[in-house]
Amino acid sequence: VNTMLNDTRLTNLTQQVMILNQTSTGEWWANHGAWPAAKLQLNRTIEGVNGVAYLVDRILLPPLNLTESLQLLNLTSANSTTNMFNDTELSQVGNLTAFIPIDAFSSQQQFNFTNYLVNGTVLYNNATAPANLTLSSLGGTQLNITLGQNYTMRVGNASVVHSNILLSNGVLHLLEGGQQQQQQQQGQQGRG
Repeated sequence: VNTMLNDTRLTNLTQQVMILNQTSTGEWWANHGAWPAAKLQLNRTIEGVNGVAYLVDRILLPPLNLTESLQLLNLTSANSTTNMFNDTELSQVGNLTAFIPIDAFSSQQQFNFTNYLVNGTVLYNNATAPANLTLSSLGGTQLNITLGQNYTMRVGNASVVHSNILLSNGVLHLLEGGQQQQQQQQGQQGRG
């Protein structure tokens, strides 16, 4: 859902969103970045002249930048994430989609994260029908993205294991198997 958050000190998007999820037991949760989700208190509402306010069980905070989000999610490596991303440059980018392989943080090998950052597009995992698309990364690689039923998402052969983590300037999706995919791409480029 769209929010009214448009303060340029907190977001670099023209329209910041919040992700609402309903569980199988009927509970509603608001996801607002890498922060813990907030449970909506459906039985505690405040009627207003222009709508209804729902109480939540925790304070909703604005989404963070990419590095701060990865740190909050405990995705750090022996190499600091600040060495991987230039937050000053990335925070200037509006409409960023980041596909970050979680296995890259446990590896001691060099990993080119720019091959998984897409500028100019915010791609949420909310497709209601299967779709295939190709996006160009900041590193110049082509990312083949498959959106499946039941909100599944793949980037090449890598599975998205956590999607729609809001950022101050876009969205983050965490991949499993992304490092293997990049090593295969590098091997194919070396043979080409």
